[in-house]
Amino acid sequence: MVITKFIGIFGISAMLITQTALPIVNAEDSTSTPRGPKPVRTEGQTANFCSLVDQVAARVSSEVASSTTRLLDARSNRGKNIDSRRDDRSTKLSDNRNKFDENRGEHYTKLRARATTDTQKATVETFITAIDAAVTARRAAVDAAIRAFRDGVDKAIADRQTAVDGYVTTFKTAVQTAVDKAKSDCAAGTDPKTVRAAFMASIETARKDLRSHRDLLTKNGDALKPLVDARRTAVNKAFSDFKEAVKNATAALKLVFKPSATSTPPTTTSTPATT
Repeated sequence: MVITKFIGIFGISAMLITQTALPIVNAEDSTSTPRGPKPVRTEGQTANFCSLVDQVAARVSSEVASSTTRLLDARSNRGKNIDSRRDDRSTKLSDNRNKFDENRGEHYTKLRARATTDTQKATVETFITAIDAAVTARRAAVDAAIRAFRDGVDKAIADRQTAVDGYVTTFKTAVQTAVDKAKSDCAAGTDPKTVRAAFMASIETARKDLRSHRDLLTKNGDALKPLVDARRTAVNKAFSDFKEAVKNATAALKLVFKPSATSTPPTTTSTPATT
């Protein structure tokens, strides 16, 4: 989209080159021919190109500067939106963990209340220690997956911005080179028609080059898919390892309690917000 906007800029500049000359010449001739059919382009009008180079250059410079400002503003807004979404998801994840901790604590209290022998009490404390360790390990793994994903996304965004900046800079340099050459050729007395043709050809080449890069940059999903897959794999493994740890801890607990007396904390199979 960014590159598309810059390509659009030279839709404007091209129209300026081909159309701006017409009203100027018409205005000069308005006293002698106030009415009549719409005039067609003449060699004299085309020859007026050199007198419009500075006007075209100023307009193009203004449009490019405005688009650059819009680009930077858009980046800033996108960055703020990403940060906001991440903060929201981190808050939700923290809230879910707090609720899980509260629920787990209630289960621990019930288990301790059921333990009457020293063996049962010792086994309950071992069980609690094992579950707490499993929870800590799961959260560490999930947090690492989130961090790796976000770092990867940030790098992908930065790399894309660097690429876009490079393409836009190349485009702007090509445009400025075309403007400078047109001015130089006009000052040297080159036929304005020749100057205009060369200028338009240079601008079109710059636009095509920029457009080709735009097409290459439209495939964002290709860069993000490996990050999404890696995050999913890491989170799934964290939950799988947690379930296995709970299973093992529960097996030891069942040996000292009747099945009806065994109470285990929830395993929380749902995946937390990890974006």
